[in-house]
Parts: sequence; structure tokens; C-alpha cells
Amino acid sequence: MQLTELRIRGVKAVQAGQNPADVAAALGVNRTTVYDRLAMYSKGGWHALRAQLRFMVVEGRVNAATFIEFLKRLMHGSQSPVMLIVDGHPSHKAKMVKEFVASQEG
Repeated sequence: MQLTELRIRGVKAVQAGQNPADVAAALGVNRTTVYDRLAMYSKGGWHALRAQLRFMVVEGRVNAATFIEFLKRLMHGSQSPVMLIVDGHPSHKAKMVKEFVASQEG
């Protein structure tokens, strides 16, 4: 099942009267995630629950500044925290990146 479908399924389950904690357990997510999705739906309707693909094409090498620009693009317009798994590339571990992430309360 795709992310958008999971989000919609969770919201519909809570709307149908199911306990958010039970919905979270059934979907394999945290209860807070269910509440975040309900808030997204409340603010923007079903359209707000659509997953979005974001990417960035770079010519040449990726450095810390480029990676920070990518992070900013990922977060732009996000109504919930952005979770990102990185692979340990030097740009991911740079002091500048760590400071940026800390400044975003990440």
C-alpha cells in the first residue's frame, strides 16, 4: 500500500470511530503520526494527505552547502517533520550541516 493510501486509510478509520492508538498499531506507525495526519486533513482536506516526491539534480559534486539546499527544499511547505535517512557521505556529516539541522530543532 502506498503512503497516500495509508494516510487516507488512517484518517478514515479515526473518522469511523476507531481509537487513534489502535489505528496507529494497525498501520505500524506512531500514534502521534495518526494525529499529524488528522491535522493535515483538517487543514487541507484529502489533497493535503498526498505524498510528494521531491528531488534535486546537481552537476558536479555534492558538498555541505548543496546538501543544506536540498534539506531546505525537502522541508519547504511541510506541515510535519521531515525524516531522512542518510548514508554517511562526508557532506551529510559536515559541521555546517549539523549546525543547520540543530537550528531546525532536528
